[in-house]
Amino acid sequence: MTAPNPKPIYRIADLHQSDRPRERLASLGPQALTNAELIAILLRVGVVGENAVEVGQRLLNRFGGIRGLHRAPIKELMEQHAIGQAKAAQIKAAIELGRRLTLESPEERATINSPADAAAPPAVQEQARVAQAYVDDCIARLQAGTLDVPTAAMAKWWTTDMQQKVLDDCVQLHGGYGYMNEYKVAKDFVDTRIQTIYGGTTEIMKELIGRSLGL
Repeated sequence: MTAPNPKPIYRIADLHQSDRPRERLASLGPQALTNAELIAILLRVGVVGENAVEVGQRLLNRFGGIRGLHRAPIKELMEQHAIGQAKAAQIKAAIELGRRLTLESPEERATINSPADAAAPPAVQEQARVAQAYVDDCIARLQAGTLDVPTAAMAKWWTTDMQQKVLDDCVQLHGGYGYMNEYKVAKDFVDTRIQTIYGGTTEIMKELIGRSLGL
């Protein structure tokens, strides 16, 4: 006679105590937790078939990580399964506290003492150069009549997503001034928000790419 299958673990309470997010935070510190586990602590409970950690991971996947949750309107969060007004507000408030912490911690930000120090971080420059080379190649293919739809969709998706991430980093580089509309970086930050919608949304680009892969 075969042994019955173990009961699926759905609730946080079903996990071993050392594996529960709150207990892990208390014993190991918040830095030891994943983003999904930190969100689970805010949510406190999950839903039938999904514990709080799984709900947190679903939100991260849906919105593309913490940055996506930060950018998403609270109403869009509230539309997600198991997320009402209270939980959506808790998530938005926690992320906003993290953003404000970066503004209150200038000692942890890179010090700018010269024009060279003011140059964009190497990672940002590298991303911009890769994007430029990618776009240049797509333009050359278009002029030669060899640019296919999936490649164009990849370029649109990746470059607009990367543009938003780069501007996010540039705003942080400027500190609190980066959020004032009098500064160009703030205007650029606002302008980038629409780029993932113009010319076809990111979701449409993903669908085009998926079709080319037979998915």
